[in-house]
Amino acid sequence: MEAGEYLYAEWYNGSSWHELEAVTNDEPWAVKDWTLPTGANNNPNFKIRFRTDSSSGANDIGHVDDVEVSGTQ
Repeated sequence: MEAGEYLYAEWYNGSSWHELEAVTNDEPWAVKDWTLPTGANNNPNFKIRFRTDSSSGANDIGHVDDVEVSGTQ
């Protein structure tokens, strides 16, 4: 990705998306852990997504693998 373009990690609470973190090509994630707010607990509408805002038209991509979602009671 070029300067000013980001890869976002976001979660959905049933009505809107909330950003967990945004990274650039200069500061990639190796391993990342997030703790979500209580609004994610037992939420049947909970979702996560990863997206880019790449707009250069250069077929920029972001790779995400080995995603694990876990919860506690």
